[in-house]
Amino acid sequence: MMKGPFLLLVLPTLVAAVDSFYATKVDAFNDKKISQSVMWSLNNVTKFRCVSECLKEKYCLSFHFSPSELDCVALRERFDGSSVASVQALGYQLYQTNRPLAKVGSDCELDLDCSTLDNSHCNQGACRCDLGYGIYGDVCRILTECSTFSNNVTLYTSSVILGYDLIGQGGSTYQSCPALCISDTRCQSADLDFVGKICYLNTITWLESVSSALVTNSPIFDFFQRECLW
Repeated sequence: MMKGPFLLLVLPTLVAAVDSFYATKVDAFNDKKISQSVMWSLNNVTKFRCVSECLKEKYCLSFHFSPSELDCVALRERFDGSSVASVQALGYQLYQTNRPLAKVGSDCELDLDCSTLDNSHCNQGACRCDLGYGIYGDVCRILTECSTFSNNVTLYTSSVILGYDLIGQGGSTYQSCPALCISDTRCQSADLDFVGKICYLNTITWLESVSSALVTNSPIFDFFQRECLW
């Protein structure tokens, strides 16, 4: 059992760990509280207990703590700038947990698992860029900024762009349709009618189309997006 001088040495070490290895203080939110994304709150707890409870919670990415009130508020988002809406709350501090940020390809179960990666969603157990975005390092960048497309493609199920066809080719499969697009320098994406086995090449990316031409719940189409050589 720890007691005496040894306990006095250990407690400052635990407190210091909160401000380094486990979480980082965000000074922009001193004496402020954020009301959005609140998960739960605990009263009469230490800072170390606060961060410990947050880290037990899969979706807790940051937390408020008040040393005077001994109040802990768990949040499901990270907040980096003071532009986020907040209210005055004397003595409250904000900490970001040092959990690894989601990247393209990170394991996930829900879209919320990918929330720290802008313009992404959870697809078949991995974080992937949304339609119209492509991998750029560790972020998802809008493909309307792309000038040169690569030979890699990403499949998005049940999606199709209507009305921007370059050519259509029958007898197409999930292998031949993207290959056909890659072979044509004008092709930036392709739609596969997997029922009729017809591949349609598009001259645009997803977000270059008018919204009325975009379908994300098609029963017969899947969409291939060429990735970018940034």
